[in-house]
Amino acid sequence: MATTPGLPLGLGALAPNGDDTTVHPLEPSEVLVLHTDGVSEARDADGVFYPVLKRLAERFSGERAPDPETVVSFVRTDADRWSTQSDKDDRAVLALSLAVSLDTKAGRT
Repeated sequence: MATTPGLPLGLGALAPNGDDTTVHPLEPSEVLVLHTDGVSEARDADGVFYPVLKRLAERFSGERAPDPETVVSFVRTDADRWSTQSDKDDRAVLALSLAVSLDTKAGRT
């Protein structure tokens, strides 16, 4: 589930209505992806920004939740391919998911 984009972390007080916090419980089947503006502001030869959500949806739609390493690898490689100036801005990607214990997978609690 995608949440509405907001201000960068720590700047919520600058929002017109104060700190507009979105709470979204992370499910075991979901991956939380955080990235710097260097990813979302990567531009192709026509000046089009890298569409992070669209590219993630195209790559991972219909699959079970990928592991975070796969997501990070995809975004890094895909944004570099998209961009005509891959070395001009910093790019960082962090992907997180809930760990599922082996006991839970086996049906034990």
